[in-house]
Amino acid sequence: MIKVYKLSEDQLSSAAIRIIKAAVKLMVIVLVLVNGYFLGCLHLSWKYALIGSAVCVPAFGLAILIGYGLLKQSYKHYRIVLDDDGVEFYMPPNDKKIKWENLSKHLISNGTIELHDTTKSAFFRWLTGEGNIQIIPELENFDDLCTTIDIYINKFSV
Repeated sequence: MIKVYKLSEDQLSSAAIRIIKAAVKLMVIVLVLVNGYFLGCLHLSWKYALIGSAVCVPAFGLAILIGYGLLKQSYKHYRIVLDDDGVEFYMPPNDKKIKWENLSKHLISNGTIELHDTTKSAFFRWLTGEGNIQIIPELENFDDLCTTIDIYINKFSV
């Protein structure tokens, strides 16, 4: 059995926007912290904070625009392959595979599914990214993918 799941062309934008939203939140936090540091710790006037913001906001906007285009290009190659050995993730340069007997599944609140290799420690997975596969809900036949993964996890956990 080999099943391949990929993103449809019309879902590329929504998949990229999911990541961009997280980046925007991070950029706003950085901007607030830097301005707070300038005003509170360095005791600079509001003029410097406004000048810094006037420079940072367009730079952040350009970074988001470039990142959005790059994410859309990367997601064109996003593939999840299920075979008799396990789950494979293809999105160059990050190809990964987890065997069925070592697989654990976790559902995240935003609909994403995280697959973990139980032979690798949580710290190692966090540090290197190996042993982690994230499956985004924008994939074609996402429900079929979830059902198939559940079937194989139950089959190998017995």
